[in-house]
Amino acid sequence: MMYGISSIQKIYVCLKRVDFRKGHDGLMGEARIFNLSPYRGDVIAFISRCRTKIKILSSDKTGTCLGYKRFEAGNLKTTFRFIEDRFCNEISQAELAMLIEGTDFNVTKKAKEWKPK
Repeated sequence: MMYGISSIQKIYVCLKRVDFRKGHDGLMGEARIFNLSPYRGDVIAFISRCRTKIKILSSDKTGTCLGYKRFEAGNLKTTFRFIEDRFCNEISQAELAMLIEGTDFNVTKKAKEWKPK
């Protein structure tokens, strides 16, 4: 990925269907609905209704970045279910990489995060 690891704060996948004709500004508006901001380091992934496209909205010090991938040989193998309510699910960098790759991942139990006392 071309994003600097240090600039990423949290990564989210949007589970609400969005109009995939939207560009930077339209998807930025969708991010604001979820109280997310790429300017704070949030990365937001949007998946198309037919699951053949993915858009990733992020930002760095110079502006916003919109990544786009179209899966030519079929659709994403993700198990995410789209819901009618506006909802974003936080995912890890590894899960984002698998999502971009088109790999199905079904994490049922993650390791606990260690926090110093």
